[in-house]
Amino acid sequence: MDSKITAGQQVAFAFLLNLCANVWVMPGASINGGGKSFWVPILISGLNTVAATYLVLGLSRKFPGLTGVEMAQKILGRYLGWAFGLLWALFLAVGSGADARVATEQVWERYFTFTPVWAVVVLSMIGVVILALGGPLRMTRMAPLMAAYVAIGYLILLAFASRQVNLGYLLPLTDLSELNPASINFWVTALPSRVIYIVPMFVPFFSQPDKLISRFKLGLLIGIAALLIASAVPIVFFGSDGARALSTPYASALAIVTVYNFPFERLELFPRYFHLMASLFTVAALLYSSGLALCQLFGSKTPAWWVGGVSVFGALLASSTPENEVFEEYVMVMLLLAPLFLTGFALMWVVYYARGMHRQPPPPAEPQDEAVKAGFK
Repeated sequence: MDSKITAGQQVAFAFLLNLCANVWVMPGASINGGGKSFWVPILISGLNTVAATYLVLGLSRKFPGLTGVEMAQKILGRYLGWAFGLLWALFLAVGSGADARVATEQVWERYFTFTPVWAVVVLSMIGVVILALGGPLRMTRMAPLMAAYVAIGYLILLAFASRQVNLGYLLPLTDLSELNPASINFWVTALPSRVIYIVPMFVPFFSQPDKLISRFKLGLLIGIAALLIASAVPIVFFGSDGARALSTPYASALAIVTVYNFPFERLELFPRYFHLMASLFTVAALLYSSGLALCQLFGSKTPAWWVGGVSVFGALLASSTPENEVFEEYVMVMLLLAPLFLTGFALMWVVYYARGMHRQPPPPAEPQDEAVKAGFK
């Protein structure tokens, strides 16, 4: 395959996935779990994510022509691998619904208060589905542009917010008295970023898979740095106690940035709008990876139908979740399934070596599955 996802697109893809899947949730969780020491669980998450990158993508790198579910079946066998792949696909599908709701709620609660939430979700999902149906190559070619949009939003915010902040709220950095390792919020923040489980479904579309880990580490670490900034913003505006009292501290901090005699009266719209677009990009990646996984598991050759089916499931999930329960359900899914997947990949490493697969000739680097080949069209 001559046309594949380039190095720069891979870095931008990893950055967007890590930042935008977490930007509306992690600031609140890290502040509630750490106060002004919010940076501790975020850095732990970064270290855990890098370790998970080696665990997950290190295995994928040995099967560059296979998606994650194909790799699972090859290593674990037809039946156990199929069961693991099905659980994986459902995890991604649930993630698409949760992320769609978290992202669209930032628009719904501020601009469409009296509009049924399902209407906002459906309207957003239409654009997401179109992006997902375009395939992984077109999707990831947009990643550098989307990353630039997000960076512009951050620069605008930081440039004008610098006059309204109190950096003293963060000091001293060595004061860990507000850190609460016993809280659920601390551990939700400290978990490895779940976006690492999206990437194996895109591996056959990446150029130079032998450099996959280094590129994704770079993108993930840039995303962690951006999340540190997003989590610091509410603290420097409101202090740790004030930030903890807010249901969505990052969004609330954006809302109070004001600039007089500026053509745009609501500066917050820039980063909020750019984050929303990038968050829906993450939903599209979840839809495609889940749809492709189901397509391969059930022996189909047309992932588009499965992507459409997953989008309907995601829209129903996003529309049916009660307003105040989105974060709680999101938390439970991540807490229950993330360690299970890491255990599954650790098991695959054990089986990989136990079966002597490391001594076998390397598998074809180009994809052989018709569903994957359809993604290049």
